Formats: sequence, C-alpha cells, structure tokens
Amino acid sequence: MSTPVPAAAASKIARGGLFLTLTKLWFILGSYVIYFGMTRVSSAGDAILGDYKLAGVWLSILGTVLVQGTTQAVSRFVSADPAGTRALRRKALVFQLGLGGALSALYFCAAPWIAGDDTRLVAPLRVSAAIPFIYSLYAVVLGVLNGRKAYGLQAAIDGSFTTAKLALVLVGTAVFGTAAGAYGGFALAALVILVAATLTSGRTIGAAESTGVGPSVRAFAGYQFQTVGFMLVVQWVVQMDLQYFQWFLDGSAVERDAGRTLYAAVQLFAQIPYSLVVAVTLVMFPLVSASAAEGGAAAQRYIREALRWALLIVVSSTAVIIARPEGSLPLLLKDYTALAEHHTAAPLALALLGVGYVAFALYFLLGSALNAAGSAASSVVIGVVMAATQCVLFFALTPSFGIVGPALAGAIAMTVGAVTAFVVVGRRFGSVLPAATLLRAVLAAAAGVGVAHLCPTGSFLLTLARFAATGLTLLSVLILTGEFSREDRQRILGMLGRGRR
Repeated sequence: MSTPVPAAAASKIARGGLFLTLTKLWFILGSYVIYFGMTRVSSAGDAILGDYKLAGVWLSILGTVLVQGTTQAVSRFVSADPAGTRALRRKALVFQLGLGGALSALYFCAAPWIAGDDTRLVAPLRVSAAIPFIYSLYAVVLGVLNGRKAYGLQAAIDGSFTTAKLALVLVGTAVFGTAAGAYGGFALAALVILVAATLTSGRTIGAAESTGVGPSVRAFAGYQFQTVGFMLVVQWVVQMDLQYFQWFLDGSAVERDAGRTLYAAVQLFAQIPYSLVVAVTLVMFPLVSASAAEGGAAAQRYIREALRWALLIVVSSTAVIIARPEGSLPLLLKDYTALAEHHTAAPLALALLGVGYVAFALYFLLGSALNAAGSAASSVVIGVVMAATQCVLFFALTPSFGIVGPALAGAIAMTVGAVTAFVVVGRRFGSVLPAATLLRAVLAAAAGVGVAHLCPTGSFLLTLARFAATGLTLLSVLILTGEFSREDRQRILGMLGRGRR
C-alpha cells in the first residue's frame, strides 16, 4: 500500500489543479462560444464549423504537439535545475526559432496536399501556417512557468490567450465570413499573447535562477524529441478520427457532409473531460520530475494523488455530458434536427466516444508520468499500439455502423491504451490506481445519469437545468460516500484563502 502524499504536496496538486482547471474550463467555454458564434456571424451557417474543424485537424495535431511536448521538455529541465532557468530559456527559444520556422514553412507549402479535393480548405490552411511558429516559442514560456510551479501565472497567461482568441476569431469570421478569416484572427491572438507572455515571464526570473548554464541544446532537443513523439501519438488519436470518418464513411455527398458536421460536434463534447485532465497533468509533471531522484515511492504518491483528482473530474464531467446525449448536441448545432435525419445514431456515438475519452484521459496522465520519470519511450509505444488499433477498427466498423463505427472504434482503442498504461506504470512504480475513488466515482455517475433521465427535455434552459441537476447529484453522492476527507476540505478552504497557512 502506498504512503499518503505529504499535506503540502497534496495541497499544491489541488491548488495548482484548481487554477489550471479553471483556465481549461474557460478554454472549453471559449471554444464553444467560438463554434456557436461562427455559425451565426458567418453567411456560410453551420457549414463553416465543418470547414474550420477539418482545416484544423493537422494544425491541432501540430500545434498541440509543439505546445505540450515542448512545455514538458522545458518543465523537466527547469524542475531538475532551477538555477539554469534563464540559460535554458535562451537556448530553447533559439532552437525553437529554427524548428518552428521550418515546420510552418512546410505546413504552408503542404496546404494543397492536405486539402486534397476540397480546394476551399487551402486558404485557411495557409493562413493558419503562422500558428505553429508562434506556438513553438509560446511553449517555452509555459514550460518555464510550469517547471517553476508558477501555476497561477501560467493559468493567467493561458486564460488571456483564450480571451484574445475568442474575440479575434469571431471578428475575423464576421469580417471575412470564411474559415480563413477565422484562422487569421487565431494567428493574431497567438502573436499578441506570445509577446505579452514573454515579457511577463522574463521579469519573474530572479538572480537565483540565472546562475546556471542549463542543459546543452543537444540534451534539450533529445528529450524534446521524445515528449513531442508522445504528444504526436496523443494528437493523432484525438484528431484523426474525423479524417478517418471522411475516408471510410459511405453514402451520398449530403450524408457525408451532415456526418462530418455531426461527428465534429460529437468530438467536441466527448473531448471535454480529457481537456480538463490536462490541467491535473500539468501540475503533476514537475512534481514527478523533481522527485525522480528520490525513487519510485515518491513518484508513486504524486501519480496516485493526481489520478484520484483526474478520476473525479473525468468521470463526473463525462456523466453530465452523456447522461442524455440527445440533448447535448443541439446546444452546438442550430440545424441539428435536419442533420440528424441522416445520422439518427449521433447521440449513441457521443455516449460511446465519451466513455472512450474517460480511458484516454487516464492514459494521457499515466503517459505523462512516464515522460516525467524519463521513460517516454514506453508512453510512445503504448500510444502507437492504441493509434494502430483505432485505425484498424475505424476501417472495419465505419462502413457498417456509420457514425457509431468511429465512436466505437475510438472507445475500444482508448480502453486498450489506458489498461496497458496502468500495467506499465504499475510495474515501474507499484499500484497507482485509487480503487476506492474509482468505485465512488462510478456510483456517483450512475446516480447522476438516473437523475438526468427523470428531468424533462426540450429547451436550452431545460438542458442547462438537467446538467446542473446531474452535477449536483454527482457531487452529493461523492460527499455522502466519504470521498472528500477533512484534509480535502481544508485544502479547498486553503485555496479560497480561508484555510490554515
């Protein structure tokens, strides 16, 4: 049985998780405001959502790989050698200038090939080519803050980016009425925040963090290659199912267009829990990195505590979304009824993919723990197996099961990845699964789903009320079953400024 996490470390995980989770919630809300708004301010209507999402498949893979992979690499070196922070920051920025510039140039030139037969995607692809270059530099700033455990400032910068992106993407959409205009606003928001974040973070590096020489560029690039590889596999699984859906779905052009728009909405809802768990991973990563020298027991405690909070977040949020999936999708698509005539099983697809993302969120956290402990190769191999399983199942299931096929394929593949990751992490660190928390979370989710089915359906306000009733039921069951201890309550009070210092 593992030793409990020290109170100070547990509080840091909870406090940092709160800051970054709130930022992720704002990011998710901001994204949905963008998706909701662009279909209304553009003359293209719902069609622009499909264009925006499809043009962003490869951009999302490349951008997220750069941001999260580079953030993890920088964070690990800062955690291990705080004195070399300024030197590392300088070397990493110089290296990223070359890497980001090359990737953006290649992305721009590859736009016609990525677009394929859909030539209307070429313009948004080329406009968005500036974003990987900006992201490659932005990730260095985030990595420095994360490695120093400056979670509050990291959350403030990321939250400001979401705000700027929301405003400028909608302005670009309204002015130009196209996905290219939307991505122009996206790129401008990224540039503004890069400048602001670089100036802000630079002033926080004191004399104590400027005395070391930092790692060599070769050492940094070597480790970054591994973390970027992990994130590449992660994003391949997250993003490519929409592309697979385009490749493998049979039917008329109308059915395919309706399916693309519906599945894009299914993706967006199902991925919410995974997005929230990323915040917990950001808190855990530097703690596991810094404790690597202490041995497996210290890392095991941090991973177990992070998993506990991740389970509570991911199971609860998924239950709220998929308890009545037929009510969730119309929140995003104003023409949902007409689209669903071609794919009546879209709600089932959301339920299946939502469950799959519970497993995927846990894989992501466990894989990041392996990265922090210097075992990135293991997390990459598990991810490759998961991605290959997903691709094979997509090919086998989509032609026969329509929109349900890719959701089922993703759910099975993600479960394979999570189970394998638990086995690998267990062999490295010992048991990290908080079994009691898992059981309580599942019980709470079952109660929440039951309440959701007793609630009336229909209007936008009724749907929001059902979400609230489901969430309150989940929270009540978790409290009544004793999931939140006295120490947890003290930590929450401490985060609110009322606990003991």
